Amino acid sequence: MTHSGGKHHTNVGDRGQRYEVRATGYPTDGKNVVGWAENYDDADKLAGGIRKAPGCTATEIWDRQENRRAIRPLRATYNPDAPYVVDRHDEEDGGIHYEIFDKRPDTYRRLCTISDEFSLSRGQAKKDAEMIVRALNGMHASVDAAIDLIREDYCWLIGKGRLRSEEPLYGIQILQPGTNKVLAEAEHEEIVECIRAAVAKADAAQSANGE
Repeated sequence: MTHSGGKHHTNVGDRGQRYEVRATGYPTDGKNVVGWAENYDDADKLAGGIRKAPGCTATEIWDRQENRRAIRPLRATYNPDAPYVVDRHDEEDGGIHYEIFDKRPDTYRRLCTISDEFSLSRGQAKKDAEMIVRALNGMHASVDAAIDLIREDYCWLIGKGRLRSEEPLYGIQILQPGTNKVLAEAEHEEIVECIRAAVAKADAAQSANGE
């Protein structure tokens, strides 16, 4: 049914499998359903092949059981010294966003989503996501291992430059989802302290507003 890099992928068709693979720009314009799979890994392999097809600008794995974009399942193994990881997702309009996960079995969850939509330049989201993961993994190895700083209920603008200071410090703005209202901002030479300060201010602002 699908084609990529000269290789044909056999697909048995829609038999009620849990996962649906969608592609934008292939085989026709717009978003198309290109395959189905019973488990996430098979769907991911199919999406990976389709992603290389001519005209394909994005792929998506849809969880039909949950009626939402599929979340990559928890793996049996993970790096206990670096349990925070970044997953890339392609948007149907050609954009990319990155999801940060805590992969520890007892606390497995998505922490936040970072998109170029809120970044100053295309490609910045990947750098921001990697920077956050480095910070979180650094905290995991310290006494603050369990601190919960980054949460999905906030939008994040993170970079290294000049926000209010004359020095090139790490700068963070936390935005209220939906309104993009700036709840808090912070600067610091250390990314961990910058995150900590920004979240404290955002939480205080939410409390003051009775939210």
